[in-house]
Amino acid sequence: MKSTYTQANARIRILSTLMAGAMLGASPQTSATVVGATGTVVQIYTYAEFGSGDFVFKLSTTVAGCEGGFWISPSQPGFKASVAFVMQARATEASISAGGNDTLIWPGSTAKFCKLDWLAAN
Repeated sequence: MKSTYTQANARIRILSTLMAGAMLGASPQTSATVVGATGTVVQIYTYAEFGSGDFVFKLSTTVAGCEGGFWISPSQPGFKASVAFVMQARATEASISAGGNDTLIWPGSTAKFCKLDWLAAN
């Protein structure tokens, strides 16, 4: 029988494959640049009222245009799965990749947090 940790990692890999597939089929609505970074999750912020519960995180490696990290709104369809993915990565110190839209900067900070588009387990 697989351990809970192994099952959770398998779920993350399946989720990241599904999310990547959905991204490939999507047509861009703007001329935004989707930028990505890979690293471990070093900071997590949640906001009970701002944005009705926005979730913000930072990886150990930053990327130009998204130096603050990435954010996701609870109004986005993948919010719960993405939050669970990031929380598990933080708890297990796993390396992940994240990509975001650098034209949709989070309004809750002067640091540049890009709106999350996708996540992947490494």
